[in-house]
Amino acid sequence: MRTETNVLIVGGGPTGLLLALLLNRSGISCKVLEKLSIPSSHTRSIGIHPPSLELFGELGIADSLLAQGVHIRSGRAFYNGQERGRFSFSSCPPPYDFVLAVPQFITESVLREALVAENPSCLQLGCAVHHVTDTGKSVDVLAVVNGTEHHFQAQFVVGCDGKNSVVRAAAGMEFLGSDYPDVYMMGDFTDESDLGAEAGIFLAPSGLVESFPLPNQVRRWVARMPQHVEEPSPEQLAGEIIKRTGNHFDTTSCSMISSFRVSKYVAGTFYSNRTILAGDAAHIVSPIGGQGMNLGWLDAFALSNAFASVFARVDKESDAGKPFRALTRYSDQRKKAALTAQRRSELNMWFGRSHAVGWPRSLAISAILSRPIQPIFAKMFTMRGL
Repeated sequence: MRTETNVLIVGGGPTGLLLALLLNRSGISCKVLEKLSIPSSHTRSIGIHPPSLELFGELGIADSLLAQGVHIRSGRAFYNGQERGRFSFSSCPPPYDFVLAVPQFITESVLREALVAENPSCLQLGCAVHHVTDTGKSVDVLAVVNGTEHHFQAQFVVGCDGKNSVVRAAAGMEFLGSDYPDVYMMGDFTDESDLGAEAGIFLAPSGLVESFPLPNQVRRWVARMPQHVEEPSPEQLAGEIIKRTGNHFDTTSCSMISSFRVSKYVAGTFYSNRTILAGDAAHIVSPIGGQGMNLGWLDAFALSNAFASVFARVDKESDAGKPFRALTRYSDQRKKAALTAQRRSELNMWFGRSHAVGWPRSLAISAILSRPIQPIFAKMFTMRGL
């Protein structure tokens, strides 16, 4: 079987789904190839920042997400067991002067339903991509769909297929980076804290604890660990939380437990010939700060605008075999944004390292919680300028 379209998007996660929705709204034909037959039900990323909410508002899908998530308008900061103050997102432009906490599977469901409502044939589930061939004039993709080989051809292919991107590897694009020394454990439990709809940041001698509310009276707890835990347990995480924060909760209420290492990677370029990268296929940033998923959405928005220029034939550089100017700008600007996000996430991690306990960190916390600095902190945390 053979399918032809303008743009092939490999990967039907948050970035790929949003890019497809944007391209459909622009009248650019596309196809999303997702290897999973059944969408994941893992909570995974939970924070949607104001710039993303603004974009979703323009697309008419924000209200559905807002109704299913928790609006985090402020948080409380604790240092060595003592509350040091509150931070707020009230300085962010209304109406989205908050961070929305909602499980990733809900977010993906909203995006998927919006895409299918507009173009029922756009999303191909159970489609495992095996080979990608970029000829310089078009792209050929060989995939297996429900056990049957299927050939796809397009003018462009976009890799939204994560850290181990098949698309990136096929194009021979570099992916440079390294692992941080930081490792974390996280879990979702019934919320028995007094934090309500607020976030909690706990800085203790043994390391950072972050806490965020989720829908249905659930709270996520994230703790920096001295070493990676191969088989995490709710009891082990609860022990760390109690020791560092004093908060107790029922370990039998755990709906998710995991441990993870943290790394940083960025592609050498996000654009080569007829291949473009977006989301985790293009960059990996630390999840501390919750910027990775949102960074991918900002990629999708920028790339959809670049494609609009290309397909409107405003960009004619390629007629002479040269790169498309709009796609070159996309690559340069989004790589710069990814590097900025990496630096911001590194600052977030520095606060949580046990060896950082002392007067420099105490002074930094006091500065962030002060009225003159809070709007700047809120702007950085909520990804303005990326």
